[in-house]
Amino acid sequence: MGQFRASRAGRLNTSLSYAYMVLFSMRFNQAFWVIYLRSRGLSFAMIGLLETVFHVASMFGEIPTGWIADRFGRKVSLMVGRALSIVAAAIILVARTPLGFGVAFCLQAWSYNCHSGAYDAFVYDEMKADQRPADFTRVMGFINALYLIGSAGAAVVGGLIARQALQLLYVASIAADLVALAVLAPLRERPINRSSAEPHRISLLRDLQELGHDLKDVRLAGLLILWGITGALAASAIMYGQSYMQEMGITVAAIGVIGMVRQVIAVVPATQVYQLERKFGATRTLLASSAMIPAAILLAGLLPRWSGPTAGLVAVVFLIAVNGLAEGQYPLFSSAINALAPSERRATILSSGGLLFSLAMMVIFPLIGVLGDTLGLGLAFTVVGGSALAAGGAAAAVAQTWRTSPRISRPLN
Repeated sequence: MGQFRASRAGRLNTSLSYAYMVLFSMRFNQAFWVIYLRSRGLSFAMIGLLETVFHVASMFGEIPTGWIADRFGRKVSLMVGRALSIVAAAIILVARTPLGFGVAFCLQAWSYNCHSGAYDAFVYDEMKADQRPADFTRVMGFINALYLIGSAGAAVVGGLIARQALQLLYVASIAADLVALAVLAPLRERPINRSSAEPHRISLLRDLQELGHDLKDVRLAGLLILWGITGALAASAIMYGQSYMQEMGITVAAIGVIGMVRQVIAVVPATQVYQLERKFGATRTLLASSAMIPAAILLAGLLPRWSGPTAGLVAVVFLIAVNGLAEGQYPLFSSAINALAPSERRATILSSGGLLFSLAMMVIFPLIGVLGDTLGLGLAFTVVGGSALAAGGAAAAVAQTWRTSPRISRPLN
């Protein structure tokens, strides 16, 4: 009776997971939240501070929510996440003070924590049980494409909604989350294979100790750190890019269309990156794309020195490129990390990557905000993109020296 029937339940899980991802992507406020907060009288610096609050909350929420997903079920984690998202959006609609917005940002952070790790872990275990882990990069590329298409549609609809009232963006997002809860309800999970001698005994301390042991793997730790930094660079550029485009004379409605276009274009790298992985290997592909992200941000920041509409058009191209590179990296990072993570701690390890992302965002996002208030967003992009590119080059040089040093060479057999 307890055996999982892959024929029917497996197909149902696949269909529900795809539908959930489309609904999760429908953040109608995503392309306009900076503009919304600016309309409520908040400065770039205050928005940067709120984003820092978001990532501080996320930092403390990643590991606990990942542990909950591993111990009590990925479905439970996903449903709690959507419920928290609904409450957060409702608070943002009625908030009048920075404290109110701060509470909403904390709840929103925890809603994302509940999703990050849990969803990828669920999909990977499904494929592993079907003996198809080698196809995970391709499948996650397809799932990411669903997310991008849903986000593109939400950006277009959001642009139309924003012309009526910015507050309606959050109302629409609440509706999408309510439908997502209904979709998750019939989801069935396969049992997690546990290697522990006491698989049914819950011990947070022991699980954290085992997590620490897992993260001593240099390959796993390096992947998580690189993912966090490049993700923070891309996310910060895209978010501030909303106001950057507005400063260059692009209307709110046009920004919505651009949000749709960048998501649709990103479908190509997301769905085809597995071909690059097969041809060049995951490591080369990840390193090359990680260097291209800060380079594109740097070039976008240099453009305001030009004049005329050409600068705005080229800036849009670079921001679209940043988004495409980041979305193309996602299935590669997820596949590589899942392959190294044990099933019983898969969601927690993936959530550790989210923690590192939050740490990076706590530095990068407010830094761009402060520089944007004092020097302008163009120079802010130039400083951050150039600094990240230089730091990455220095880190690569140090790593190469470390690998070739005779003192750390492998002992003879």
